[in-house]
Amino acid sequence: MDLKVLWARFCTRWFPVTVRDPTAVAQGLIGVLMDPTAPHGDREEAATDLSAYDVDGVEDALARIACDASIYEGLADACGESLAEIWHRTGRINDAILVRLSPVALETMLSILAGLSPDLAVDATKRLRAEI
Repeated sequence: MDLKVLWARFCTRWFPVTVRDPTAVAQGLIGVLMDPTAPHGDREEAATDLSAYDVDGVEDALARIACDASIYEGLADACGESLAEIWHRTGRINDAILVRLSPVALETMLSILAGLSPDLAVDATKRLRAEI
């Protein structure tokens, strides 16, 4: 297992949020997510864990993966779920990302968002229809 993976897991599991630097932890997780040589499970876990961080680069990293139609289904699904959780928490949808999501990520994102913020899910669906 990669040292970046171990460090990210250690930090997210054992240090309270107030003790660790969220930007450093998020950057470690982004490194795992973006590493095509990392095991699939590690990349999926990094994508899932990133939903808890509101720091620069998180949404963009998730979007780079979620908008890539060639990414395997499990990772696209995890990225779509994390984007839904972030958009629910922030109360806003990033239109530039929304219209580019791969089919798997889009389906997951809409499903999760419908459970968390039904109004945002309806808004996202309307925005998608307007793009067609």
